[in-house]
Amino acid sequence: MTQQCGEIIRLCRAERSYFSGDARVKALDDVDLTITAGSTLAIMGASGSGKSTLLNVIGCLDRLTSGRYLLNGVDVSTLDDNDISTLRLNSFGFIFQSFHLIPQLNVLENIELPLYYAGVPGGAARERAKDLAATMGLEQRWFHRPSQLSGGQQQRVAIARALANDPDILLADEPTGNLDSATGWQILAVLYDLAAGGKTLIMVTHDQQIAAQMEHHLYMRDGAVLRAQVAQERQ
Repeated sequence: MTQQCGEIIRLCRAERSYFSGDARVKALDDVDLTITAGSTLAIMGASGSGKSTLLNVIGCLDRLTSGRYLLNGVDVSTLDDNDISTLRLNSFGFIFQSFHLIPQLNVLENIELPLYYAGVPGGAARERAKDLAATMGLEQRWFHRPSQLSGGQQQRVAIARALANDPDILLADEPTGNLDSATGWQILAVLYDLAAGGKTLIMVTHDQQIAAQMEHHLYMRDGAVLRAQVAQERQ
């Protein structure tokens, strides 16, 4: 499913607002954004600037209040909840700071979850999970539960799960925030390798060193895009 070029995401005058008491808060304020397939983007800004809201809108976890969101040319606002769920399952892999693994499930079972929801037969799902676990260096941890894994291993399981349906787009929200520095850079190396292989990688980060490895930077403040720029080629 991986694409190599061409526009994959476009936001046009995107707004996401909500009410806090009587006050209307614009979590996204008139955002225009175009992302090319196979590119890497770092979304930066202070806490409360709208970074995670933007990531949630891109990942179809949240709907716009106004404006347009085109994903591969499809206007997401025209889709019903079932269609959006299918689009989200097939198009995105999500990687979070807190891993979000299910504690009662082992490594393979956690990786298999998206395949289960996609209706993939059990045998094929298990083989896919084994392949992904091996790719992430987890072939000796198949039947371990999250509590039996290190933080870095848990994040590798989360990445494998994000890749289960071979999505075009990986969305990462501070994916190294709960890891020590050395382990964090190992996880980032995995993500950069996936991007080099053609995946579109969109990452929320506050770390300038991490952002420096991404091709494009988007800086946000108060829900609006403060500035966008193209970085130097990744080192």
